[in-house]
Amino acid sequence: DQYCGDQLKPPSREPCHGSCVLTRWHYSEWSQCSRSCGGGDKTRESYCVNGFGHRLAESECRELPRVVLENCNEFPCPSWATSEWSECPVTCGKGMKQRQVWCQLSEDPMRDGFCNASTKPESLRPCELRACASWHVGPWGSCTATCGHGYQMRAVKCISEIFGTMLDDRECPQASRPSDRQDCILAPCLAIPEVGATSLPAIPLGRAAQWRHGSWTPCSVSCGRGSQARYVSCRDAHDEVADESNCAHLPRPAAVSLCFSPCGEWQAGDWSPCSASCGHGKTTRRVLCVNYHQLVDESYCDPEGRPVTEQECSLAACPPLYSRAPSSSEQPSHVPSRNVPLTHKPGENQDQGAQLSIRGNQWRTGPWGACSRSCAGGLQHRAVVCQDEDGRSATSCDGSSKPPESRHCGSGPCPHWNYGDWGECTQTCGGGVKSRFVICQFPNGQMTQEHSCELPKPPSMMQCHLHACPEDVSWYRGPWKSVR
Repeated sequence: DQYCGDQLKPPSREPCHGSCVLTRWHYSEWSQCSRSCGGGDKTRESYCVNGFGHRLAESECRELPRVVLENCNEFPCPSWATSEWSECPVTCGKGMKQRQVWCQLSEDPMRDGFCNASTKPESLRPCELRACASWHVGPWGSCTATCGHGYQMRAVKCISEIFGTMLDDRECPQASRPSDRQDCILAPCLAIPEVGATSLPAIPLGRAAQWRHGSWTPCSVSCGRGSQARYVSCRDAHDEVADESNCAHLPRPAAVSLCFSPCGEWQAGDWSPCSASCGHGKTTRRVLCVNYHQLVDESYCDPEGRPVTEQECSLAACPPLYSRAPSSSEQPSHVPSRNVPLTHKPGENQDQGAQLSIRGNQWRTGPWGACSRSCAGGLQHRAVVCQDEDGRSATSCDGSSKPPESRHCGSGPCPHWNYGDWGECTQTCGGGVKSRFVICQFPNGQMTQEHSCELPKPPSMMQCHLHACPEDVSWYRGPWKSVR
């Protein structure tokens, strides 16, 4: 350096810039795939670190490529497969058709848990054929009033579309039942005469006014006792609304009335034979309260419309008592008196029968009563009494010779209930309804009125699948299946 002392020595060091240590991205473990099949994504966290593993700001590694997202599970997923829909299981009305639904992978069946439950196709679907029954209406009747406001009525019947017979109203949809009553408006009933136009005295305005009312609203309840209302107003001779004081001379029609919507309906059986074989007696029948052809408590039916269960019956008059022993040509074949007992117990005092027969005791019979049925299998009864020679009631007649008190009657086959198979339940849980046809017919297939068959009628509707629907539903995860 001594030889260059006269010159400025250049610096041996100068500042420099650059990375003193290499940087790189450090990654966490990959996350689980977002989908188990059909192509998903997995992610991981990234950190910028130096060669000593110290974490740096991400800007220090921005020039370096990093991979934090990757595709995964790109093989196909199991999918739902379905069969063809079945035929509608009913012959008319509404039903439920069904099909099979299963989970598969490459046509290999798998448990349903491998498929997405939210995309599972439906296995039940409502189906509807022609109506089993529909409402038929008759022509409107004449108006109940000859002037002013009135109403007219028509018949509304539920008719079977298959057999063409009249059914119970409950077999038709109540919501679409046509009205059987409508209002009718005719010319005003009264006119106010002009003063001086006639010799008759003028009709005061108050006397010319009358009450008018509309139709009753439907009952406030669909089952049981409720109320119904209607519009009531006072109208003058010009059919304009007038003050109610002008109608004070007439009783005001009720605007609110009690009503009863029966939950069931009365069904009455056939009348029994008359209790007497001559003269006057009584006949009885069964009366049942039925809801959808199932027996229910009588409180479900309208008590005011309950059919009578007992009524009087009249037969031929009973012959009078004899005051002397009749000859053989005068032997009566009828019961001598209504006061004679209608029954006799054979075997009582039979040891005295022969002796008393010598004294003139003998059996007397009344006329046969009505047959209990109009077809084979009925019974008819008559009174058989023991009388002495003076026609008085006796207790000792030969039991072995007692005429029969009853006999079989009726001819021809009886109609019977015939019914089809139950349809599908409308619900799979929580309570549904299934239905079937129930008709009354003869063995040759001819249909007849339902009252011709014996009660009770087999049910045409029945509840089904009453078990509760599951509430605490949760996923079940099965074992993994290898995929080739």
